[in-house]
Amino acid sequence: YRWLRVVPGSAPEVVTTSTSFMLSNVGAPEDGQYQCEVTNPRIESSGRTTATTAIYDVFFAPEVMLTSEQYAIIDEPFSLLCTVSGDLPDQYAWSRLDGGE
Repeated sequence: YRWLRVVPGSAPEVVTTSTSFMLSNVGAPEDGQYQCEVTNPRIESSGRTTATTAIYDVFFAPEVMLTSEQYAIIDEPFSLLCTVSGDLPDQYAWSRLDGGE
């Protein structure tokens, strides 16, 4: 048995060689595809293996970063930028806290 973590653009990484594989303290870095590869020792010389792939998605709270210009000038444009990281589709809603327009 071999459990591999498949990262696009990199060689697969062997994470364990036991029959089972457990992740503890799961976080965003563990997100990815994992593959269990089984080789029969009697026919290993022929290079025959059986493999199956499991996709393991980790959902985590979005991280929000808000940036703005340092000051605003009356009657001039002013911009705010909100960027969010996360796996789920993001929805943005802007509101003014003092209720003004």
